[in-house]
Amino acid sequence: MKIKKILLIIIFTVILFFTSSCNTHTIINEVVNRYVDYEEHISILDFEDAIVEASLIAKECSIGVKYKTGNIVIGTSGFGSGVIIDKEEVSKDLYHYTVLTNRHLVLTNSNSYKNVSVSFGDDEAYDATILITDSNLDIAIISFESPRILQVAKINESATEVGRFVIAVGNPYNIDKYYNSVSVGNVSYVNREIEEKNIHDETIKNIYIQHTAPINAGNSGGGLFNIKGELIGINTWKISNEDVEGMGFAIPISCIYEIYHEYFAK
Repeated sequence: MKIKKILLIIIFTVILFFTSSCNTHTIINEVVNRYVDYEEHISILDFEDAIVEASLIAKECSIGVKYKTGNIVIGTSGFGSGVIIDKEEVSKDLYHYTVLTNRHLVLTNSNSYKNVSVSFGDDEAYDATILITDSNLDIAIISFESPRILQVAKINESATEVGRFVIAVGNPYNIDKYYNSVSVGNVSYVNREIEEKNIHDETIKNIYIQHTAPINAGNSGGGLFNIKGELIGINTWKISNEDVEGMGFAIPISCIYEIYHEYFAK
């Protein structure tokens, strides 16, 4: 009796196997769990260290830009920011620097040149020469000579992505008190197309990186950097309104490099 039961079980198993193998419509359901174990691979301190290191790199190539118009009796003065994009040794203790900044810092409303100098947050300043002002982009290229040893920005022409962290470096509100201030945010929109007027009062369309890193008056011409400390844009304006917060705009470095690549470090 016991042997008979065992034989029946074996026969039933064999029949089940062959009938199932004849089914050509086998459906397999797989649930794939995708996740990142942050505790195992990266900590919040690692992330902070990356921001700190990128900020140090970005600050080393960032400077202040001052301007004056008119004379002592009738004149104005102001300031902004700039990023060093090239460096050449003139002599043993003298270097020639090329700086990227905003056009509106170096040109008056009547499109005449202002008296421009560069500053490092102390009493020392150096006269600058205006090399290029762009009629469509709010971009200017200036140069100066100094014995100071400064760093050149490493640029990243690759398109950024929405959500990527960005670092803004500049001189908000008061260049002497708040020189080389750092703020952090993220990319809100890539290739934001804005219709505006150029210096010839012609309607044009420009492309911007929209981001949330806080920028203020004095940040104009300063760099927008990625989490590696690479230059990805030049801050130029923001929407300033009591109902608006965190809407800054930077000219993509790819747009600038495409036109003025000969001014950048080789």
